[in-house]
Amino acid sequence: MLLLHAMPAPVLKGQALLLPLLVLLAPQASPGLVITPPGPELVLNVSSTLVLTCSGPDPVVWRRTSKQPPQEMVRTQDGNFSSILTLANVTGTDTGEYFCAYNSSQELEAGEQKRLYIFVPDPTMGFLPILPEEFFIFLTEVTETTIPCRVTDPQLVVTLHEKKVDDPLPIPYDHQRGFFGTFEDKTYVCRTTIGDKEVDSEPYYVYSLQGEPPLWPEAQQGIIHQRLNECGADGRPPG
Repeated sequence: MLLLHAMPAPVLKGQALLLPLLVLLAPQASPGLVITPPGPELVLNVSSTLVLTCSGPDPVVWRRTSKQPPQEMVRTQDGNFSSILTLANVTGTDTGEYFCAYNSSQELEAGEQKRLYIFVPDPTMGFLPILPEEFFIFLTEVTETTIPCRVTDPQLVVTLHEKKVDDPLPIPYDHQRGFFGTFEDKTYVCRTTIGDKEVDSEPYYVYSLQGEPPLWPEAQQGIIHQRLNECGADGRPPG
């Protein structure tokens, strides 16, 4: 019995000593992209200022809707890279997605990026403005799609209606995207209430394209051209 208790275990001690060494010698994972403040969603007051920092081991850049806003790019003391985007005197139009990505075409193609969404509740703005072409939604098959009416305030209740119909449709709403679901070929309006005022969006038109695929672009342009010719002086789609 004494011999059993006194048996040395040199192999186990050696393994215990090797484990910390292996951890130290193993390649360290890249910290990747870091956003400060981290989000993923921020709510700002109108006229306030926010400084966003995007950092990574390679040159980085802030992007918004495929564009690159003015920003300051620096090399940090630890060898990393940062891009600083200052949003000053913000308004409701600053509401939207902001992407932190590597500033090279090869790395952008790889798809590594981080996303931040900012809301700036603006009582003077109902729905965020979009391009005239975005009021037209073309479908080539029965599938789910998005009606992209977005507001500046994530606390607002938004409903979707067929044009000139008061009853709301039972379709879920995402404040960052809009209404997502399956839609018939009709005209739709988004509605919310700001203060004591009911606010409607511009109408959205859903069309199912017919015929052969090569004819679809021509059909789309024909519909958009016809509708925009009916616009008023403000250039918006007709009500």
